[in-house]
Amino acid sequence: MKLNMKQTLAAALLLSTLIAGGSAQAQIAVDVDIDVGSITILYALTDISVGIDDTALGQLFSPAAGCSSATTGSECDEGTATGNATVNSGALEFAGSINPAALANVNAVSLVLQDVWAVRAIGGTSTNTTVAATLSGNTTLTGPNSSQINVSGITVPGATFADPGLGTPVSGNVNLTLDLSGVTSDGLHDGGALLYTIEVSNT
Repeated sequence: MKLNMKQTLAAALLLSTLIAGGSAQAQIAVDVDIDVGSITILYALTDISVGIDDTALGQLFSPAAGCSSATTGSECDEGTATGNATVNSGALEFAGSINPAALANVNAVSLVLQDVWAVRAIGGTSTNTTVAATLSGNTTLTGPNSSQINVSGITVPGATFADPGLGTPVSGNVNLTLDLSGVTSDGLHDGGALLYTIEVSNT
């Protein structure tokens, strides 16, 4: 049997259509699960040097009644004194008996160390994280001529919070209580050891 040209072209077109239409296509939806473990990351400043200049001291121990600020401190008028002089070893002596009041809170000055730790945390035994600080090592900072600063207390405000995740961390403060009544000299006061330990628990 002979096919004419039109029949031949039609047959070729039909064959190509059958071949193209016969190619297989399929798709499957794939479910991927990721099991994330728990982790806590604690960041802390481990070497802190705090300067308390004369301006800060002047503002901390603000002049009491009868006192006024001066260039390098305060000038306090303690009133008048009257009395008779006595003779001692050929010299006249007058007893003024000045008795300035103690500086307010000099033995309990709060030092707030702002943003000195941070935490990222997920999972664990709790959905919350707790940060605590404990005094350790030498809590007496010694300066020139046996001058001393004693650290008598430490707290971490806002210590418990929801796990912040792995994105933006939660940062916070450490509050110290300082006894400055033993300060007799200016200059560096150093404990020579770690002052406090900070740790994360309940996470």
